[in-house]
Amino acid sequence: MQSLQVIDPTNKQEHNDDKYSVLDLRATTDRGERINIEVQLQRHPAFNERVLYYWAKTYTAQFKSSDPYTKLKKVIQIIITDFELLPSSGIHSTFLLIEPSSGVIFSNHLEIHALQMENREKNQ
Repeated sequence: MQSLQVIDPTNKQEHNDDKYSVLDLRATTDRGERINIEVQLQRHPAFNERVLYYWAKTYTAQFKSSDPYTKLKKVIQIIITDFELLPSSGIHSTFLLIEPSSGVIFSNHLEIHALQMENREKNQ
């Protein structure tokens, strides 16, 4: 059985000029994987970059300078939008680090799920 623990959704500022940000929900599984959930009602020009920033902050916050890289665990980013994020896409899209022509996965540590609720309403 897998468990989920809700954790602090704040991206900590390590330096005074670091960007302050708070996710809607952040959790960790019993295997150490991190899950970020972000709900966005309105599109803004750099939304995709913000999603990557949240993923990167969560990924790098997992370990300290003396830790081995093998300590890093998968971070799953779930974004729920009330607008069309991806044209010609269904309600649910999944993004991975993958080599397009061969389908070889570079790493399973990055996984982004986009749920476009606006498409759901249009298609009913």
